[in-house]
Amino acid sequence: MPFWLIGTLVALLVGVVATAYLWLVRRRLDETQAGLQALAAMRWRDFSRLVLSALQLRGLERLSFEPEDVRNQHPSLLLGDAEGKHWLLSCKHGTAYRIGSVAIDELASEARLRGAQHSILATQGLVDAGGHEKAQRSNVEILDGARLWAEVKPMVDSATVQGISGQANLRARRRIGLSWIAALLLGVLVSGLPALLDSDSTPETVAPAPVSAPAHSPTPAPAVSTPSQTPEPPTDAELARQRGEVAKALAKAGGLRQPAWISGSTLSVDMLADEAMVMPTVCAELAKYPDLALSRIQLNPRPDSDERVRWRQCEATMSAPTPAQAPAPAR
Repeated sequence: MPFWLIGTLVALLVGVVATAYLWLVRRRLDETQAGLQALAAMRWRDFSRLVLSALQLRGLERLSFEPEDVRNQHPSLLLGDAEGKHWLLSCKHGTAYRIGSVAIDELASEARLRGAQHSILATQGLVDAGGHEKAQRSNVEILDGARLWAEVKPMVDSATVQGISGQANLRARRRIGLSWIAALLLGVLVSGLPALLDSDSTPETVAPAPVSAPAHSPTPAPAVSTPSQTPEPPTDAELARQRGEVAKALAKAGGLRQPAWISGSTLSVDMLADEAMVMPTVCAELAKYPDLALSRIQLNPRPDSDERVRWRQCEATMSAPTPAQAPAPAR
């Protein structure tokens, strides 16, 4: 499968997944959070009436109409259903509430004292795991977070709901746009990955042309009684100087242009003529320096040609001039 197609599929997959999450999950979380903030901005009396209106849709009606004490903003209200069962409603107003099992026990005890078979706790705060576990055992229904907003949302003023939903939708669209930009960039990166890999691996993976053996093996000269001296290898500075001399000389030669050493052992040239004309010129310059004679040569094709890049190596016989044969000892 071509990499451009893989990059397209990756971009589509990431964009679709991000869109689904941001619109179906994150947008609802933002709307719920904004709705709870709007409920927390109300007075306790308005909030409790809103909850009572929502519970009336279930068939629950208020039974107790004692005067409300404005100093106590968390009284419990007794409700009744069509079957004659009693429900005790407790509204804890505020987003700072963190309700645990102790508060659930108190509500369940109050419900038993007032003859209620069920209890409902409504709050903009949060009930911890211990509170939820205790509520299941004590027949207490919890309305907090997303459940509270879903319960009272039909009772909230339509203008307020539209404003909350509009802000959540706008925020979700912005995030979706940014996610698609990131997905497209990721797809482009995946599509261009082969080019990056080829540019790094091609010079090392292509084997250089084999060095042809010399046509005739010279007969070894008889041993000379004088001791042989091994030449010292050139230093890095000397090799750099020799490479610079080769590149400078080839820049003045015909049939090629832009000679440059792309590594310590590879010389790159752009061909303006056939390989048969360029290689003798390059090898002649390399033969002047024995330590560079067997360097790899990268031949870049001519601009108007559809040929590929090729790698060559000069013949071993051209690497250095043939040493003069020592004279035979006199008999």
